[in-house]
Amino acid sequence: MDFKEEYYADTRLVACHVMAGLLRCAGPDLGDDSRRAIYPELCKRLDDSSDDTRIAACGALEVKSKP
Repeated sequence: MDFKEEYYADTRLVACHVMAGLLRCAGPDLGDDSRRAIYPELCKRLDDSSDDTRIAACGALEVKSKP
């Protein structure tokens, strides 16, 4: 894995953590359109080449599914 690929993997990982935090803090206040836009992006991360990114995406989806 070269530097550029690792950089993008780190960016995807951080994005999943940010989404989890966003959903945790503002989840109930997010509109339906925003919540629907987040879901497919997190689902894409479930097929990521990085295990850490896939785990982070699962965590964000778990936060999203809580009422």
